[in-house]
Amino acid sequence: MGLALGALALTRWMARKPPVPPSSASVDVKQRYWQDRIKKDVSDKEAYLQLGILEERTGFYFSARRHLNAARSLGVPDTLVCGPLGRALMHLAESERALVELEKAVALLPGKWEPVANLAGYHINNNHSKKANEVLLRFWEGVDKKSLTPQELERLSLAFSESGNNKSAFEVAKLLVESAPDRTGGQILAARSALSAGEIPLAKGYAEAALKATPDESAALYFYGLILSKLKDYDGALKVWQKANQLNPSAPDIYEQIGLEYGRRGDFKRAVVALEQLALANPDTNRAIQVMQAYQKLKDTDNANYWEAVAAGLMHDYTHALATAQKVVASSDPVKKRRGQTALAEAYLGLGKKQEYFNTIFEATKQETVDDLVLRARAYEVMDKYPERLACLDKIIKLDPKQEANVRYQRSLILEKIGSRDEAEAELEKALKVEPENPTYAKDLASLYFARSSVGGRLEKATALYEQAVAKLPDQEDIWLALGQCYAAKNLLGKAARCIEHAIDLESGNGPAYLQLGQVYARAGNASGSQEMLKLYQKYVAFEQKRQTLQTRARRADATAAQITEYADLLLNMGATSDALTQYEKAYGLNVKDAQLRNILRLLYRRLGMTQKLESLEGLAP
Repeated sequence: MGLALGALALTRWMARKPPVPPSSASVDVKQRYWQDRIKKDVSDKEAYLQLGILEERTGFYFSARRHLNAARSLGVPDTLVCGPLGRALMHLAESERALVELEKAVALLPGKWEPVANLAGYHINNNHSKKANEVLLRFWEGVDKKSLTPQELERLSLAFSESGNNKSAFEVAKLLVESAPDRTGGQILAARSALSAGEIPLAKGYAEAALKATPDESAALYFYGLILSKLKDYDGALKVWQKANQLNPSAPDIYEQIGLEYGRRGDFKRAVVALEQLALANPDTNRAIQVMQAYQKLKDTDNANYWEAVAAGLMHDYTHALATAQKVVASSDPVKKRRGQTALAEAYLGLGKKQEYFNTIFEATKQETVDDLVLRARAYEVMDKYPERLACLDKIIKLDPKQEANVRYQRSLILEKIGSRDEAEAELEKALKVEPENPTYAKDLASLYFARSSVGGRLEKATALYEQAVAKLPDQEDIWLALGQCYAAKNLLGKAARCIEHAIDLESGNGPAYLQLGQVYARAGNASGSQEMLKLYQKYVAFEQKRQTLQTRARRADATAAQITEYADLLLNMGATSDALTQYEKAYGLNVKDAQLRNILRLLYRRLGMTQKLESLEGLAP
C-alpha cells in the first residue's frame, strides 16, 4: 500500500513538470534537468529525490546525501529514500547512520531483494559475515522463490558465497539454472558454488554445460580445470588451463594453477617458469615462497635463496632477507650474483642502511645497461645525489629513446625538489608533448602550475590540465581535490565544493579534504556546514595518529600476531582491503591456530576471488 501511494504521488508530481529526459540520456543531461527543476522550484521534492538517486548511483555520495535528506524533509516517503541514502552514508563511512537507514528499508519493504542486498553488503563490508548470512537467510526462507528474477538469484547466490554460506549459495545457483537454463553466467556460478560446497561431480556438470554454450570463456575454463583437478584428471586440468591461458594470458590465477600443476607432477623446470613470471609481475609473499620451493626442488640453491630473501623482505623481515641474500651474492654465476646483490640492497634499505644499499647497487650495475642505470638512478635518489641522478637519467634517454617521456617526468621530480621550478615545468611539458594522453604527467604539471598560480596565467593552465586529468582518471580523489582548490582560487565556490565533496566520496578517510571543504563552505557563507567539516577534520587527524601508531607496532621485527591483526583491522575498516589482507596473512603465519584469523582470510579470499588461496586455506588444494 505504501509503495502504491508513493508511486501515485510521484506520478502526480511528474504530471506538473517538464518531460523527464529519456533513459538513454547522458548523466550530465539528467543531472542538469533535475538541478534546473530545483532552481525553478525549491520545494520540488521529486527533483531532490531523483537527483539524489542519480548522484548516489554515479558515486557522488556527499551531494546525494544532501539532496536525499532534502527530499525526506519535503515529505518524500522513506520507502523511496532509505535505500539510496543508506548506501550513500555507507560510502561516506557514516556507518551507524547507514545501518539505521538500511535496516529501515528492509523493514519498510518486506520481501524485496534490493534492500536486503544493501543490508547484507553493509555487514560484509564491515567484516560481519555472520550477520550478513542471517539477513540473507531470513529473506531466502521467507520469499516466494518464483518471484525472484535471474539477476536477483545471481546476486543472492554471490552474496551467500561472500558471507561464507556455500550450501545456500549452491542452492540458489541451482534454482537460477532451473529458471534460466540458457544463462551461461548462471551455469558458471553454479559450478563455482558447487565446487565451494564440495559437490564436485555436480560442479563438473554445470561447468561442462557452460562450456558447451561458450567454449572460449576463460573463467569457465579456469573453474573446469579446478574441478578436473579435484577429480584427479590432472592431464585434463592442465590442458584446460593452458587453453584458458591462451585466451587470457594476463590472468594470474591461471598462471598459478599451471605452475602448481607442473610442480605436482614433478616438472619443476616448467613449474618455476610459470610461477616466477607470476611472482615478478604480481609480487607477494605466497608467490615468492612458491617460486622458492620450486627452485629448492630443482636443487638450485642460489635462486631458491634469492626468492627466500624476496619473501622475507615482503614480510619486512629484513634481517633474514639480508642473511639469505648474502648467500646468493657469493655465487660464482654472475647473473645469480647480480640478483643476490639487488636483494641484498633492498634488505639494507629496509634496515635503514642507505650507504650500504647504495654501495651494493653501484657494485651490481657496473655494466651500465638500461636496467643498471634505472637501479642507479633510484640509488642516487635515495642518497639525495640529484646531479648524479639527472646525469644517469640522461644516459637512459641516449640508450633507449623510447623512455624519453618517463625520463623527463623523473627529471621534473628532481628539479622540483631542488627548487628549479621553471626547468621542472619545461621537462614535464616535453614529457606531455611526447605522451599527450598521459594523465599523470598532466596532473603533475598542473600541480607545478598551481604552486605559482599568480604568475603568468598558471591558474588557468592548472585548471585546464586538472579538468583533463579528472576526465581520464575519474576515480582519483587527489585530482578532484586539486581541481576544487583551483576553482576555490578562482572564487568559483559552488564548483569547488562539488569537487572537494566528490574527493570525499572517493576517499572518506581523506582528512585534509574536510578541512578544505570547511574553508570553502565558510567562504560561501555556510557556517554550520563549515563547522561540521572542521569537526570531521579533527576526527580524522586523531584517526591518522592512531593509524601511524598501529603501523609502527605492526612493522617491528618482534611484532605479535595480535598487534599485526589490530593494524589489519584498521586497514580493513579504512577500505584498504589489499593492504589489510597482507597484514592478516602475516599475522596468520605467526599463529595458524587462530580460528578468527582463518575466517577473516576465508572471507577476504572469497571477496577478492582468490580461489587458489581459498582452497589452500580450506585444505582442498590437490
